[in-house]
Amino acid sequence: MTRNTLSTDERIDLIRQAQDLLFEAIGLLEQATAGDGNAKAYLVDHLKIMASEDHGFLSRDLNLDKLIERYREEADELEDDPDDDGAYDAYLDRTDRALLNRGR
Repeated sequence: MTRNTLSTDERIDLIRQAQDLLFEAIGLLEQATAGDGNAKAYLVDHLKIMASEDHGFLSRDLNLDKLIERYREEADELEDDPDDDGAYDAYLDRTDRALLNRGR
């Protein structure tokens, strides 16, 4: 298991950068597939759903906006109860050590 060493803000910044690139890709694909209903329905529209909440479709699929919100909520929970963060880190440290020692 790999621990994420990025802060919540760093993670969100990276997701926003990816989201901007995905919006750009969607625009290019819309141009490239104009008139191809199959490509629109099964590729472009699915990418729109993944890119943000502002897609206009009925869907509860995970998208980048929901992912950002989830990370913000997790960060808020850790701020409310800082002891949980330490316990989780200790658990990960024990798990990492156990996995390393297993190979010896």
